[in-house]
Amino acid sequence: MPLNESEHGYLATDAAILVVAFEDTVKLLGLVDQNDPATFVVAAHIITFAKAGEFDPVRLRELTVKAVRQSSADPSRSPKRAASQAGYA
Repeated sequence: MPLNESEHGYLATDAAILVVAFEDTVKLLGLVDQNDPATFVVAAHIITFAKAGEFDPVRLRELTVKAVRQSSADPSRSPKRAASQAGYA
């Protein structure tokens, strides 16, 4: 197994893409506190989209922002509520 590949087949570059997507997304959404439960929701969305095969950081950001904003439009699906239900808050 190459040094830059994990036992699950992910490359080190994949992790870097996820970090870029996460940092861009939280900045765009104005989330400054990394302990804010909404940041966990952002991370969960990015991971979900990456597991589905999306590894373009711009596309990951766009999909995540759309998902977060849709959930914000419905108070029962807010990021903080979702984080709480997931056990992060």
